Amino acid sequence: MVKKFVMVDLELLADTSWRQSMVEQADWDTYYAALIDDEPTPLAQVVRDMHDANILTCAYSTRPEKWRQLTTEWLLKHNLLLDDLLLRPDDNYMRQELLKPFLVREFMEGDLTGVMLVIDDLETSISAFKAAGLNVMRPA
Repeated sequence: MVKKFVMVDLELLADTSWRQSMVEQADWDTYYAALIDDEPTPLAQVVRDMHDANILTCAYSTRPEKWRQLTTEWLLKHNLLLDDLLLRPDDNYMRQELLKPFLVREFMEGDLTGVMLVIDDLETSISAFKAAGLNVMRPA
């Protein structure tokens, strides 16, 4: 039996709006280092509920792998238990609409039948996931 996963863009679980000025300055290390102070969004509770209901949940992100430890600390701080976390390899500079499906496909070892649902908000990523035949939900 194929395991079925809900895949969610990690950035949808945290309110990063207060850090946006750091992006405008292209200060990515400061931007990511500040992630520990993000507050969870309402979608975070939905992901908690899915996990509690034994629905396999996996988050993906375009943030570099070097931020895994701090990201994991944030997830634990907010009681967000995931079955897996997919991050951008540190030496990968692929555009996010290509990277996100790549991370999911690699995690699923090429068999996307195990992806029950993808939750993302970037239109180009949504289009890429739909083109791969996946069900996608865009949160309001």
